[in-house]
Order: sequence, then structure tokens, then C-alpha cells
Amino acid sequence: MRVFLQPISQKAAYFAELRHGLEPDGPLAGKLAEFVEVETGKFCAPSFFDMNRLPAELVTKIWVCDDEGEELAMGTDVAELNNRLGKKLSRRFQETAEDIVSVTGMKEWSCGDLEYTVDVVGRPGYVALVDEGASVGVRVFEDELSAAESHREGCLRFMRLRQTDQLNHLRRKFPLKLEGKLSLHMLGREPSTNAEDLVDVAAEIAMGRPLPCTAEQFAAAEMNLRQNLFDAAHNVADIWELVAGTEHAVRDFTALQKGVRHTERITADLQRQLDWLLRPRFLWAHGAERLPDLKRYMQGIAERIRRIGQQPLARELERLDLFERVYFPWHQVLKEHAGDLRWIQYGYLLEEYRLAIFAPAISVKGRVSEKRLVASFEALSSQ
Repeated sequence: MRVFLQPISQKAAYFAELRHGLEPDGPLAGKLAEFVEVETGKFCAPSFFDMNRLPAELVTKIWVCDDEGEELAMGTDVAELNNRLGKKLSRRFQETAEDIVSVTGMKEWSCGDLEYTVDVVGRPGYVALVDEGASVGVRVFEDELSAAESHREGCLRFMRLRQTDQLNHLRRKFPLKLEGKLSLHMLGREPSTNAEDLVDVAAEIAMGRPLPCTAEQFAAAEMNLRQNLFDAAHNVADIWELVAGTEHAVRDFTALQKGVRHTERITADLQRQLDWLLRPRFLWAHGAERLPDLKRYMQGIAERIRRIGQQPLARELERLDLFERVYFPWHQVLKEHAGDLRWIQYGYLLEEYRLAIFAPAISVKGRVSEKRLVASFEALSSQ
């Protein structure tokens, strides 16, 4: 990149001149990246800059205090400070939230109407049902994504408690074809949950959207479930059989490519994709909202394999180079953020980008580009 910025000292001086006197409106690395893109016409990410090389005297020190002026934290790394302070704030949030909303042991909807948010020490708290195993509770969550996921589980627990006969009947009669039944014990990384997850997702679809937040809405969701459960099950069964067929096609493709030069990266990428899409409890993880997306991703894999057979291998490797630039930074830190729904959402953005690159015949949800992905990754990393 430096080659396109020569003479570098003049470019640096020009950047300083442009920024002089302006109000700060973003991280330095981000503004440098924007400047480089304008000057060179080439893509540049904030992560391309090693900010650790700045002299210590030029790095801003951040001091955080409480209302009494007592020091809470001090440092130079915003993300690290956020993490340290976040734990303190989280404890305070939970202690206060329990005094505002705390319900346990429900076997039927007896908590009244649930508000979407409540004020907790000056911050929004998100109210949701909680699956307690043999009952359902209500609590307040710090973030919207965790609340939504818990509410899904709480609604399903209510249905298991109140529509036991309907769900048990579906377990015995789930409309899978023979090949689908055979794959129940083989597909995914934890096949032991597949049979139960098929029923759970069918129940979630049958309830309808949005999920209930009042007793009246819950009664309507129960009626929907009784009326729509088997139609929903047929929909889930179709997607299940598509997933099973696609996984089999990837295995066949991988076997055919053994010994073929330069295809190891392609087969490894396909396997990584399947490992993530078919992660433990994958049907429930995708859920009613993401199941149509899973269908598109499976269709995208089939389309990609078809295109590989029709075009020069070099073209596919070029596309893979483009994708891996944004994929590997996420893949390398995913274990550190296991269970964090924000990083999982980013994974779905990557899947949309996969479609745009490898299977353009399949529709893409929203607008995705390398620049947008890099910006989203940087934002997640700084939190």
C-alpha cells in the first residue's frame, strides 16, 4: 500500500492538514483508511494499520471515574477498558433489574403484559421469558439479542407444557422420508438432538410471528400451533432433506477432488461452511427466522459446486482469495466469542457474502460488500 502513497511524508502531512481543527468523528485508523482509499483508489481497512507502533507519548490515556471522582479504570485500550467496566456495570444492572422484574415458576401465562423495555439505572433493559426447564420465568436482559433468544425458548417451554399431546403426536409422526430418517443420526455435529429440534422448530414456526408478549397473544399463538403444526412440520422436513442432500453432495465432491491439485483449499472451505451451518442444535440455532436463509445457503453450495465444474479452477481460487480476506479474521476469533449472538449475526453476513461471490444466481438478503463486512468486524472488535 505504501507504494501507492509515495512520497509518504507528503501524504502524511496532507492528511494532518485535512484533519486539523476538525471535531473527532471516528477512530484514527478508520479515518486513515478512508484517506488511503480516496488517495489510491484501493481498498484499505483500519486493521491494516499497526497502532501499537505509535510512540507512547502520542497515545491518548483514558481515565474513568465515578460520580464521586474515584478512579474506576485507566488505560489506553478502549476495548479492554469497556470489557473491564462492562463487568462492573453488568453486576449493577442485574442487581437492579431483579428488583424491577422477577417472575419464576409459571406453568401458564400469569405475568400480565410484558413491556419490551424497562429503565434500569439509566439504561434500557429488555424483558423476556426464560425457560426454567419445568416452568417459565421472566427477567430483564442487558442486550436485545439475548432477550429475543431467551423469549424464543420461554415460548417453546410454554407450548411444551400446554400442548404436550400435540407435540408428542408430531414426534411419533414427523413427516420425514426414508432418506431423511436415515440422516437423523448422522447429520450435524450433535446428531442426538436432531429429532427433538425438528419438533421444536416446527412448533416455533406454527406459533407465528411476532412471538407473544401478552396473555391474549399467547392464546392466539396456541391456536395457531394447533392449526398449523403439521404444515410447519412438512416445511421443516423439506428443508431437512435439502440439508441432508447438500451435505452428501459435498462429501461426494470432496472424495472426487482427492489428489487433484489446488482443490484442497476449496474442499476445506466447504467443510468449514458446513461445520458452522450445521453446528450443535443447528435447526434450533437457525430457528423459524433463519430457516429460509439456511435453505438459500444450501442451494448456494449446490450452485457453487456446479459452477466449479464449468469454469477454470483459477477463477474459483480467485473468488476464494477474495472471500478469505474477510472470513479468516472472524473464523480465528470465533472461539473467543462462542455463544455471543453479535458474532453469530456477523457469520450470517458472511454467508450472504458467500452467495454473492460463489453463487450469484441465488438471491442475497440485504447489501453486502467487503467494505461493509470490514467495518462491521472493526465495530464488533472494538466493543
